[in-house]
Amino acid sequence: MGKNRRCCGYRSFRMRRPVYGMIACAFGIATLTSAEELTSVIQRLQVPGNFTLELMEIALEEQGFQMIRPDHPHICYTGRIDWTDAKRPVIIWQGTEIRLRFTGSQVGFVFSEGRDRNFFNVIVDGKVRSFSLVAGEKQTYLVAGLEPGEHEISLFKRSEAMFGNSRFEGFLLPSGEKSLAPTPRPFKIEFYGDSITAGACNEIEPSVTDHYEDLMLHNNYTSYGALCTRRLGADYVNVAYSGIGISLSWHPLRMPEVWDKLYPRDDSPRYDFSTPDPDMVVVNLGQNDFGYAEHIKVPFPADFVDRYVAFLRALRKQYPHAWIILASGGMSGVKSSRPLLKGLQDVYKALSKEDNRLLTYTFKAFTYAHPRVETHEKLAHELEEFIRKSGIIEKIERE
Repeated sequence: MGKNRRCCGYRSFRMRRPVYGMIACAFGIATLTSAEELTSVIQRLQVPGNFTLELMEIALEEQGFQMIRPDHPHICYTGRIDWTDAKRPVIIWQGTEIRLRFTGSQVGFVFSEGRDRNFFNVIVDGKVRSFSLVAGEKQTYLVAGLEPGEHEISLFKRSEAMFGNSRFEGFLLPSGEKSLAPTPRPFKIEFYGDSITAGACNEIEPSVTDHYEDLMLHNNYTSYGALCTRRLGADYVNVAYSGIGISLSWHPLRMPEVWDKLYPRDDSPRYDFSTPDPDMVVVNLGQNDFGYAEHIKVPFPADFVDRYVAFLRALRKQYPHAWIILASGGMSGVKSSRPLLKGLQDVYKALSKEDNRLLTYTFKAFTYAHPRVETHEKLAHELEEFIRKSGIIEKIERE
């Protein structure tokens, strides 16, 4: 579905909210107790920008700015993107990132044809501000107040793919300023998962029940996968979908049928996998197979192991050289369900003899409600430590 984009020179439904029960005290569980503590953690993980961000009423081209089109070689992308129209690509999945290095004290960017609800972070030199897109409108934003010189801007989609997408139309630089060649990152990590991996509800106050009404409080940028990947200095791809499972989901889609799609829907075209393969793939699924079975009062799905094994074999066929980490945890499933825990163990047992690049890891940190940022930070630390101790990075560097 599109154009072969090399990353930086590097080789609908209405959501039915799950009910998971009361907050509990257990090993590794979150301890946030107030909105103030939550804000403090968010600001540590997502340092507020000292620049201004303004929605413009007048086109910047009329003020002497030059357009850097989306297909310019200096713009770097990560994530699954619809390149059918290379001049106006569709930004779909959470965690998708658009980066540009440039000179000057200002930079603009343009989005159009937003569908439903879209929320982004703009990161300049590591400092963050957030913005939203109005459905159907063309919007131009201006970042200003930067010191003259070289900078890097990143546009990061924080909200989930199922809630909306939009077209990116390019960056804008003042006359006389220029874009710069991108700085490549050493490797890429791709994540498959459910609402835990998507970062759902992670910035909702700890005293407030999980909800999907205000998606600005769902931030993939502060999810465990994004945090871990940034700490490792790698490129990041996220293919997660709230409520999804292997055999049972809170909606009609299941991961084995959607993992290779361009859009998160059953009638989507297949993704063309034209970008470089990830060096690592982290898969964290099973919470909803347990949770939805409990909700509708049926036994844990009998075909869970067979379906998970088939899914991982399909991933391996697509990514023959990637290191795959079969992860589990972050919520209560592996703590509460013996069938889920045994199922995950059986999946690894079935594949480990035939796949010498398959690893497994069970997170210690967890919550019964959706994890808030404090728990995501713990999960990220755990995963980073596991990856570093496993020796994967050194093996990737040698290959």
